[in-house]
Amino acid sequence: MTEMSSVRVPAEVGEHEPIVVAWWVSLVTGIAWLVYSLIILSATPKSVSAIALFFALAAFGVAGLEVVFAWATRGGWRWAHGAMAVLAGIAGILAFAYPDRTFVIVAWIAGWLILARGVFDLCGALVNRHVELWWVGLIGGVAEIAIAFWAIGHWGNLATLLVVWLGLWTLVRGILDIVAAFAARSLNRDTPAYA
Repeated sequence: MTEMSSVRVPAEVGEHEPIVVAWWVSLVTGIAWLVYSLIILSATPKSVSAIALFFALAAFGVAGLEVVFAWATRGGWRWAHGAMAVLAGIAGILAFAYPDRTFVIVAWIAGWLILARGVFDLCGALVNRHVELWWVGLIGGVAEIAIAFWAIGHWGNLATLLVVWLGLWTLVRGILDIVAAFAARSLNRDTPAYA
């Protein structure tokens, strides 16, 4: 899981042993993603502008979290988090700046961002196979990739599908962040100096 690879403790812990010191940050963001997912899935926006706003807010949320993870990470993950932050920020700006272009443009932007995030989570899970719940990140990454391919390749009834895609993506993000929080908390318990 990406969040688990994010904050590393430099001294005694090795480069490939991730420890999230503030596990509760992932818990709070996971809960926020779940609440946002419920808001999106319960809304019935009929306009492109409303759907683009939902997506832009989610993209800015991802960008903000990735900036925090890039700042707190050492090693090779720093550039990956930074690149993901830039990509999410650009997607949010485009969706916010051009909300009324067409559903196809918003779907395309959303699909590619979800795909990038899915690949990122999939790679993070594979790198962290030694972590107890690594497979949850793997499943989440595959789910995000599947949602992205559905979003990129399907253009029928876009108003409803954009809401569903965005709701499912934020639901997966919430679950991944909550699992990462509890996995990090368990890692912190196993490391008394940093608990």
